Amino acid sequence: MEESFHRLVDVLDAPPSTKKRGPAYVNGWEKRKWDREICEAARPLFTRLVVIGATSMFFWDGKNPFFTQERIGKDGKPFPLCKLRTMSSARGMAASLGPSDPQAVPPGVFLRKRLIDEMMQWVNVRRGQMSWCNARPLIWGEIFHDPVALRENGRLLTMERVCGQRLFNRWLPAYTLGLPGLASTFKSELYVPGTPEFMIARAHANIEQVETASPELDRDLMLAMAYRTLNAMKEGL
Repeated sequence: MEESFHRLVDVLDAPPSTKKRGPAYVNGWEKRKWDREICEAARPLFTRLVVIGATSMFFWDGKNPFFTQERIGKDGKPFPLCKLRTMSSARGMAASLGPSDPQAVPPGVFLRKRLIDEMMQWVNVRRGQMSWCNARPLIWGEIFHDPVALRENGRLLTMERVCGQRLFNRWLPAYTLGLPGLASTFKSELYVPGTPEFMIARAHANIEQVETASPELDRDLMLAMAYRTLNAMKEGL
């Protein structure tokens, strides 16, 4: 696994291929080219991690460890997000609450802490539905106020309701400008998921990430994610 990891790091450490910054970089062909290069470099590492995660979940309950969930992507268009299941069921449409989610089964907690449940999104990046680095893709019910969803799921807090018109009107164009990403600058671990503070901080972080986007920022985000996963795997195995 470490050999695959170091191969990925070598690709990430290569000099940037563009001087574009901000929105021009987010939607530039150079970023998409970089995404594809990382896909190839990450394939051996991510494949091993996905096999570990899928096997853990299958041995836990004998159910299919893979599922998809509709998320909102570039230009506000929905797409099927690929994930490893970490709960006893994948039927719900609610957003994840992270490693501390009480619905996660024991092997699911292990996978979430090491980001292994997100590694299936390699497929989405490969398909051109996601980028490696940008704002995380959200479900419709996290973004817009939906009376039907409110009646069915009791979900009152959405980006639209919490952020207020001014902030929401800045955030939504930034969020839908480019492909959503696997690695984001939003430090979600500093907030309680699903709270107004969490959602407002997410909006500001997403806006700033688009405004300051660069190859160097993407590289740093990917390296941080890769090292976090590798170190957590060493501690947990």
